Amino acid sequence: MIYINSIEIKNFQSHEDTKLDFHRGLNVIVGRSDSGKTAILRAIKWVFYNDPPPGSLIRHGAKEMSVRIEFNTGAVVTRLWSSKENKYILIKSTGEEIVLEKFNRTVPFEIIQEINIQKVELGSSVKNGINIAEQLDGPFLLTESASVRASAIGRLIGVNFIDDALRDVIKDNKNNSKKLKEAEFDKELLLDDLKGFDYLVDEEKKINFIKDCRDKIENYSSKVENLKQLSNSLKNIDEEIILTKQVLQKYSNLNELENKLIALSSYVDKIKYYSKLSNNISNNNEDIKVSENQIINLKNLDELHDKFLSLTQNIEELSFLNSLNTTLKTNAERISKGIDYLKLFENIEITSSHLFELSKNLEIYSKLLNINKNFNAINSNIGAIDREVKNEEEDILKLTEEYENIFVELGYCPLCHSKIDSSNIAEHIRGEI
Repeated sequence: MIYINSIEIKNFQSHEDTKLDFHRGLNVIVGRSDSGKTAILRAIKWVFYNDPPPGSLIRHGAKEMSVRIEFNTGAVVTRLWSSKENKYILIKSTGEEIVLEKFNRTVPFEIIQEINIQKVELGSSVKNGINIAEQLDGPFLLTESASVRASAIGRLIGVNFIDDALRDVIKDNKNNSKKLKEAEFDKELLLDDLKGFDYLVDEEKKINFIKDCRDKIENYSSKVENLKQLSNSLKNIDEEIILTKQVLQKYSNLNELENKLIALSSYVDKIKYYSKLSNNISNNNEDIKVSENQIINLKNLDELHDKFLSLTQNIEELSFLNSLNTTLKTNAERISKGIDYLKLFENIEITSSHLFELSKNLEIYSKLLNINKNFNAINSNIGAIDREVKNEEEDILKLTEEYENIFVELGYCPLCHSKIDSSNIAEHIRGEI
C-alpha cells in the first residue's frame, strides 16, 4: 500500500513555505478557520489530478509555486508552475529522475503509473477523484443518484463494460437511424431530380448513333484515302510497266549482250593478266639490260687474265728480285763498309767500273720496289673483280630462273607465240639471247 510520507508547499495560496510529515494511519490537521487547512488538500489534489488551474492558486506577489510530495515507496513527485514553466519532476522509486512537460490539463502517464492515483468515471462522462474528499462532501456514493451508484458498483465488479457497450450500441443505433432517414430523404430528392433528366436516355441513344456514324465515316475516309493511294500506285506501276516494256524492246538481244559481256570480262581478265606479265617482262628486260651491261663490262676478263699471268710472271721475277735485293743490300752494306775502309786509304783510287756497277744495282733495286707495290695493288683489284664476277653470275642465274618460270606459267612466248614448257624453256631462251 502506498501512502504519503511528507509534503512541502511553497507559495501555494496562503502557504509561503510549509512542510508537513505524515505517519502511516490517521493524520489530523487542526487550526482556526482560514488558516490554510483546506489549501493543503487542494495542493495534494493539484499534484494528483492537475486540477484546479494553477493561475488562481499561486500566492499573491509570488512568481513561482511548487508542491513536493514524498511517498513511502521512495518516489517523489514535484509539481512546479510559473509564468515561464509548467512541469512535473518525478523521482521514481528506483532513483531515476524524469522531467515532464507539455501535458496540458492531464496528468502525465509516468506519474499515474508510479503512484497509481487518478480520477475515475463513475457513471457519466465526468471523471471524479475518489481518493480525496472535499470538506463538505458526504459519504462516498451515498449522496449520488441511484444510477451513479449502480454504475460505480458495476465498475467495481467489472460489469461496466457491458453497460458501456450497450450504451454505445444504443447510441450508434440512434445515429444510424438518423443517418438512414437522412439518406432516404436524400434518395427521394435525388430521384425527383433524376426525373428531370429522363430525356438524357434518348439523347444518349442519339449520341451513340452519331458516334457510330462518325466512326463509319472515319473508317470510310481512311478506306478512300487508301484507295486513292492504291490508284496512284497503280498508275505509277502502269507507267513503269510501259517504260520497262520499252526498255525490254530496246534490249531484246540482252542474252547476246550477256554472252558478249561474259566474253569481254574474260578478255579483260586476260588483258589484266597479260599486262601484269608485260610489266614483269619489262622489269625483267630492264634487269637483263643491266646484267648485259655488267657482262659487257666484264668482257675484258680475258685481258685481266692475261695481265694476271703476266703479273704471276712478274711475281716470280719479283721473288727473284727480292732475293737479288737481299743480295744487293748485303753488297751495299759491304760496299759502305769498303768505302769507309777506302777512306782510310786516300791515296788508293777507286775504279770507275766498280762505282758504275754499284749505281746500276741501286737503280734496279728502286725499280723492283715499285714493281712490288704495283703487284700488290693489282692483286687486290683482281680479288675484288673476282667477287663482282661471282655476284653477277649469281644474279644472272636468278634472273634466268625467274624469266623461265614466267614463260612456263604463261605457256607460250609473248614474242613469237610458240608453246613453252619446262622441257624446252632453256633452249628457247638461249635462242632469243
